[in-house]
Amino acid sequence: MAATCQVFLHLAGQIDVTVEQKRTEERLTQLEQTVETLRADRARSEYTSKVPIAKQLADERKIHEIEAECESLREMLSSLQDMEHSVDAQTIQKDESRTDKDTMHPLIPIISELTGHATPKEVTDLQAIIECIANQELMGGPQVKQWLSWSIHLHAPQLRQTAHFERSSTCFREMLSARLHSASCMYLAHTSHVTLADLGAVLALVTLPDHNSWIRNGKFKYVAQWIDRIKDALDDKPSVSISYLFCPGALI
Repeated sequence: MAATCQVFLHLAGQIDVTVEQKRTEERLTQLEQTVETLRADRARSEYTSKVPIAKQLADERKIHEIEAECESLREMLSSLQDMEHSVDAQTIQKDESRTDKDTMHPLIPIISELTGHATPKEVTDLQAIIECIANQELMGGPQVKQWLSWSIHLHAPQLRQTAHFERSSTCFREMLSARLHSASCMYLAHTSHVTLADLGAVLALVTLPDHNSWIRNGKFKYVAQWIDRIKDALDDKPSVSISYLFCPGALI
């Protein structure tokens, strides 16, 4: 039973999930109707007295076998539905990736204004676009890509609509606070200047729904100081877009 589901999961992307789902539903309905018919026959008053014991036992065994197959089909159907949701999610991600590019994710105009680089038309992945228009200084330092990836993920509208968002945002804040707790850590990538890690993280942070109340907590003074450093570093940049980094209402 489990093996059957695993086979179907393994074949995800190689089978037509919709067709298989319909076929499974039809087979399940057929078997459930068969079970109902057999049970209706067994419920008749004359069944016990007129039907031979051997036939009664055979009917009972058949019902158990069909019920077992029904259970297997239900698991298979559940796996197929999971596959369908996975395919839908991938489609949504691709669509949102295109949407991000078309509507300009907040980081894109900010980075473009900082570097003067134009957005590439042939690239559709959001992080790839940001890295493509960044310069060496913004890309410098260890773990820049990891922080950028995490920040983009946390800022994504589709994540904010899921049950995992609160847990993800809490974990993000804890990691951010721990990283900045050291007085020697001016910026996330342990550089002496702002990088994509800082820009992405501050964007994700200030757009969290409860950011204002959270940042006022005295325990997070290192985070507040880090935000101030980013503001100061960008102070001489004549950019309206950059001010959005510190204006949560403009991004939500």
